[in-house]
Amino acid sequence: MMRVFLLSLLLVATALPRMAMAADVPKQVRACADTNDFPPYTYRSRKEAKDVMGYNADYLRQLLAPQGRTLSITQLPWKRCLADTMAGLYDVVLDAAGTPERQRQFHLARSHYAVTPIILFDRRRPPPPVANPNELTQLTRCEVLGWDYSGAGVTAASVPVSAPTTAASALNMLRAGRCQVMLYDLELLHGLQLVGDDALAEGLDYRPVSWVPTYRMHVGVSRKVPYAWDLLRMLDRGVERMEQEGAGARILARHIPH
Repeated sequence: MMRVFLLSLLLVATALPRMAMAADVPKQVRACADTNDFPPYTYRSRKEAKDVMGYNADYLRQLLAPQGRTLSITQLPWKRCLADTMAGLYDVVLDAAGTPERQRQFHLARSHYAVTPIILFDRRRPPPPVANPNELTQLTRCEVLGWDYSGAGVTAASVPVSAPTTAASALNMLRAGRCQVMLYDLELLHGLQLVGDDALAEGLDYRPVSWVPTYRMHVGVSRKVPYAWDLLRMLDRGVERMEQEGAGARILARHIPH
C-alpha cells in the first residue's frame, strides 16, 4: 500500500511542472506586428479609427478563443518588434517568413498562410531581366530595412542601413526611378487599397520570382518566455484544427479587396 502511495506521489510531482507550465500561458497573448501595414494580413484602415485588423487578427482570435485566450496586437518598427519579441517583451511576432534567420530567432508555429513574391518595376522602362538570384543582385533594388529577403537570395548585409523603413517609401523610390526593382508580395500589392495606398502601385508592373513560388508565413513564438513550448503547441494544434474546418479561407475572403 505504501509503495502505491509513493508511486502516486511521484506521478503527481512529475506532472505538476507540466501542469503549471501550461497554466502559465497568459490569458492574453501579446503579439507584435510591423508598423508597415501588411494588408490583407495585418493592417490599420486609413478611413476608420480602428485597432489593428486583418486576417491575422481574426484568425488568431478565433484560434485562441477555445483555449480561453485573447489577443492584443502592438505595432512597432519592424527591427524593434523583432528585438522586443526575442527579448520576451511580447509573446509572439506576426508575419514571420519561414527563413533560416527567423527560425534561429523564434519558434515558428505551423504556417497559416503563404504569400507570392514578385519583382516590381516601373512599366515605363523595359522589364529588367531577372531569371535567377544572381541577376537580381546585379540590379539596384529598393528594399525595406529589416525585411528578410534571404528567400529570394538577397542577404541582409547587402541591404544598406540607409534603406527606407517603410514599404510606402520604397515604392515611391521605385516610381521616382531611384532603383530598378523592388521585391514585394502579390497579395500585399492587391491589399494596398485596403489601407488607401493603392495609388502607390500606379505605373508599376510585376513579374513572379520564378525561383521562389511562395513564402510560408508564420507566427514566431519568443524563445524567452517560460511558456514558449506550451504556446507553440497551442498554436500548432489550433492551426491544424482550423485547417480541418476550412476556417482560414473563409476569414481571408473577408479581407480580400473586391
